[in-house]
Amino acid sequence: VYGGSYMEKTDWWRSPVQTSPLSEAKYMAPEILLLRGLWKANRPLWWVSFPFHLGLYLMLGVFVLLMISAVWTLGLPPGGGGDGLIRNVVAGAVAVCGWIGLIAGGIGSLGLLLKRLSDRDLRLYATPLDYFNIIFIMAFFVCAALTAVFTDPLFHGARLYFMGLLTAGGADPSYRPGQSFFGAATIVLGSLLAAYIPLSPLSH
Repeated sequence: VYGGSYMEKTDWWRSPVQTSPLSEAKYMAPEILLLRGLWKANRPLWWVSFPFHLGLYLMLGVFVLLMISAVWTLGLPPGGGGDGLIRNVVAGAVAVCGWIGLIAGGIGSLGLLLKRLSDRDLRLYATPLDYFNIIFIMAFFVCAALTAVFTDPLFHGARLYFMGLLTAGGADPSYRPGQSFFGAATIVLGSLLAAYIPLSPLSH
């Protein structure tokens, strides 16, 4: 009734443990997606941490959508290939999620960096690795945003790049994803970030 633990009951270890995956998911989803605990405990930090995490989540979603779009365009599933409703819907979702993710992630990473530099309590336990992680991710967001602004606003080039990964460059030989400095930097930083996150505290 008051949110206590089953371990408060007498001889609790003699009773079978009752679990509810649905209840666990209902509790975890707001914590993971909305950072509910941070909202309650430190709201000023939430305002920069939430867009930072949202940007990362959406970039992961864009990665998955780009792979789906590339596979569909190559005609690998039955009915795939060419123009179609599914491809157009996925392309629209990529553009929307991509732009929101880049803007939110860029603002959030810059805000987190400034917060760590200006807030004495955060600065006391921040390590050089913490600053490196934020700057690393911010560099990716900035380069990806500049690439989108100047050369790839609808993420068409990004889709061709994923098609190139699936076909060893045979999907569109005329397309060169690294033809702009920011495009090449985005590919390098994104690849390094994907390899780095599982090996670092960022994997939380």
